[in-house]
Amino acid sequence: MWFSLHKSGKKCHMLLAKAALTWSWKNKKALFPESNDFLTSFGFGEAIQWVDDCFIIINTEVRSQLVSSETTYACYLVYKLPEHQSGFEGPVKIEYKLCETGDTIWYIYLTTPQSQTPVIRPKVGQNTHNPLNWPKFKGLQRQRKDGWIEVKIWEFQAATKVIMDLTLNLCNHKAFSGIIMEYIEFRPI
Repeated sequence: MWFSLHKSGKKCHMLLAKAALTWSWKNKKALFPESNDFLTSFGFGEAIQWVDDCFIIINTEVRSQLVSSETTYACYLVYKLPEHQSGFEGPVKIEYKLCETGDTIWYIYLTTPQSQTPVIRPKVGQNTHNPLNWPKFKGLQRQRKDGWIEVKIWEFQAATKVIMDLTLNLCNHKAFSGIIMEYIEFRPI
């Protein structure tokens, strides 16, 4: 983990992808050394490259010492896409397993920020005139100065114990193949 202060004076921290993402050698997920000079100097620099997996599970506890109390945080996934990005054009469904109230499913896109805005078509027989039937999109991806891409995948209110248990699935039923994830960053909103 790496800790810093936001310009507002609130606490921020980064968690290596390999510490928060569920992965194993059996599922053909491999550690992939990336060179982000800033992070490598702080002991970071190991990323996970996903190969042929249909879903990604992010499961971690957000420790109260690493966040500012009574603050709403956004959680950003920091990643790079493979050269051929066609498998990532569809939306990614995120499901929060531990939600007792509110939204338990929402959607994001992983394509590069320069990509064209995708067109969402309804399923056959789906009533698209009712706004309750529209998918809920939470975050837009953004190109960072360090060459990586980030997308907001979750929001939470800081408390004594916060459990992050998310499942990501590509809606086009393709596999997460070639995407490289370096870390998850928690920043105050």
